[in-house]
Amino acid sequence: LNKINYKNDTDLTYKINSAKHNIADKMLYNFSKIQDKYSIDYQIEYYNSIYAISPKIRNAVNKKLSILYLSKGDLLLENNNYEEAYEYYMYSKTTGEDNGERIKIKLSNLIIVVLNDAYRFLEMKENIIAYEKLFFAKNIRENNEYIDPLIDFLDNRMHSIKSEKIRSRMRVILNEKDDFV
Repeated sequence: LNKINYKNDTDLTYKINSAKHNIADKMLYNFSKIQDKYSIDYQIEYYNSIYAISPKIRNAVNKKLSILYLSKGDLLLENNNYEEAYEYYMYSKTTGEDNGERIKIKLSNLIIVVLNDAYRFLEMKENIIAYEKLFFAKNIRENNEYIDPLIDFLDNRMHSIKSEKIRSRMRVILNEKDDFV
């Protein structure tokens, strides 16, 4: 159907587009019955290929993709892959489906997990990794009242560590100078 030259024939254009829509619709219907047998990645790829056949089926495909993107994000979140989980939650948002509240809840859960992870790194005195985690959490949701104080605390801690290192180096230099004299 894609290779037929129908640019100037409106009747043929309509028939071909209708045939593509019917094919895509049947593919969507048949695959929705057996989709659970396949991986989430394959399902996403398959639904995108259906959309490529006929853009007229966009709404039905977007409903399926929206749910799959959220499921993929949840799976990535369980595997501590926060950045990709966030990406898939945002993909779900781009489908235009009315799932804004679900996405807000998922993002809130993601922020909680990232903050817990950052806190764990703070306890281990892994300040740079904790700072990256906090900065990522801040980028997920602006105006989060919990993140800014933690970032300020971490900035102060890192500043005091730098100051202590400078003082320590100065002591070593002064001690070496005294030894030399």
